Amino acid sequence: MEKMAERHIFPFVERGPGMVVVAGSLVTFGAGESIVAEKLGNLMRRDHNPLVGTTVSGGVVTIRLRSEAPTVALAKKQLIQTMAIVREQLGSLIFAEGSQTLADVVGQLLKAKAGRLVTAESCTGGLVAKMLSDIPGASLWFDGGWVTYANSMKAQELSVPVSLIEREGAVSEGVACAMAEGALKHTSANYSLAVTGVAGPEGGTEEKPVGLVWIALGCREGDQLVARAECFRFPGGREVIRDRAAKTALNLLRLALIKID
Repeated sequence: MEKMAERHIFPFVERGPGMVVVAGSLVTFGAGESIVAEKLGNLMRRDHNPLVGTTVSGGVVTIRLRSEAPTVALAKKQLIQTMAIVREQLGSLIFAEGSQTLADVVGQLLKAKAGRLVTAESCTGGLVAKMLSDIPGASLWFDGGWVTYANSMKAQELSVPVSLIEREGAVSEGVACAMAEGALKHTSANYSLAVTGVAGPEGGTEEKPVGLVWIALGCREGDQLVARAECFRFPGGREVIRDRAAKTALNLLRLALIKID
């Protein structure tokens, strides 16, 4: 079928008559579909060529482009020009072209920088590590990780001070940073991701409701271990919260790695 298409169908399409259609896609994370659509503005008019639309799945917003022209060359040119405009308008929200995942992109960035990553997870239960280790060849840049669900494990395995847990609680900025630093202390990796939160459906309080998650990114800066944490509130059920938290952790590392460039 491939040979038939190359020899007969594609040349016929290029000769015409009729219009040639060329499609492409860009994938984003970190903003909802409505925000992405607002940033794209007039590009999403239904009479625009290439036609630009959005779909969302698992928090990932995909921009799909469909270019029509009398020839393949012109259709591709229009597509490339419009994709460049989309990239300019969405900036770092775009993490890949086509079907790459956040874990794919993080792996490529770490490999390019000869970086190595470890994880320390509580509420995500190892989901960040799974997303990373699903990629063939991940051992080149992913050392492994901890699932420290109980507070005693955070203290025993990651050297998180018990006094810190008692004072701030397991779901806190301090504990997230201590988990990230502890993961680095126990390995030779130069990056770490730590996640601690309330995935629900029970366990939430007024101060720390279900969906509240602290994510910390740790790195080695010379002889120093530095960790910075951000707080997020994810809506939805337990699995959705865990999925969004894991992807957000990967995205924080991605943004840090491209900023280094």
